[in-house]
Amino acid sequence: MDPIICSALREDRLLLVQTGSSSPCLDLSRLDKGLAVLVRERGADLVVIEGMGRAIHTNYHALLCCESLKLAVVKNAWLAERLGGQLFSVIFKYEVPTE
Repeated sequence: MDPIICSALREDRLLLVQTGSSSPCLDLSRLDKGLAVLVRERGADLVVIEGMGRAIHTNYHALLCCESLKLAVVKNAWLAERLGGQLFSVIFKYEVPTE
């Protein structure tokens, strides 16, 4: 593991938290209450959303109050064309909230 990430995990400066959802999509308005409380209490400064369903289908245009990174491989030809890319293109969408 990368030593910087390992150190951040060990020192509790980085948390890896599941959404509590088994769906391939993620409705941010219906997050697990424990996760929502944790994010608010810890003052999350980065949210990473991974997967085509979660990062593209349901949250591509979602604006968060902290920095976000949306990661996905486009596995649908129609969606790839709609986004102006090719099938199996990789998307890394980094956003900084507007003040």
